[in-house]
Amino acid sequence: MLACMRGLSVVPLALVLAVSLVGCSDGGDDVEPSASATSTPAPDGPGAPSSTPDAGGVDAPIAQEDIPGCEEIDAVLLAALPAGTTPDAAGQTFDDPSVDVEGSCGYRANGALVQVTVSAIPFTEDEMAALATGPTVRPSATGDAAGLLVMTSDEMGDDGEWLNGSVLAFDGAVSVSITARAEGGEPTVVPEALTIGAATDAAVAVHDLVG
Repeated sequence: MLACMRGLSVVPLALVLAVSLVGCSDGGDDVEPSASATSTPAPDGPGAPSSTPDAGGVDAPIAQEDIPGCEEIDAVLLAALPAGTTPDAAGQTFDDPSVDVEGSCGYRANGALVQVTVSAIPFTEDEMAALATGPTVRPSATGDAAGLLVMTSDEMGDDGEWLNGSVLAFDGAVSVSITARAEGGEPTVVPEALTIGAATDAAVAVHDLVG
């Protein structure tokens, strides 16, 4: 699965996870998997998710207005990042056209860009069960309490180590990824700032903001 991840990708990690379900066609590092292959129809009636299908032909499980705005996410991320961190509009340009319902926010901290992306990507129970056996799944007390699966973009160490890639907290409907990147787009460490554990807790907290 990880062999299919783009080294400089700014695409939500949730799309990478779908590779484990559909496979990689050429083994390269620039493969862009589609969203979940589930075909479960969206419910009708008030409060139903968006009826606009994503690029995979699957209805988004929530509507765009359910995605929290950057002002809401600011409170979570600015608390997790070091003093002096500022919102950066560059993070809002890192979206993926294959995801119909999505929002991104960026933060500049110690020379790194920390991107938060909330994506409406549906997974079936069987798909979630398959993803839960992946090598980069992480135990997380906050994730478990929220009913979320937590994964990273690579096999990472303890929660106290610095984040040097992406962490993702997701359920069968909404995925939240937090990624630290250098100016050139490659994964980086935010010095003395964002640990893996703190990134996980922040991803879970942002997930809780989804309407």
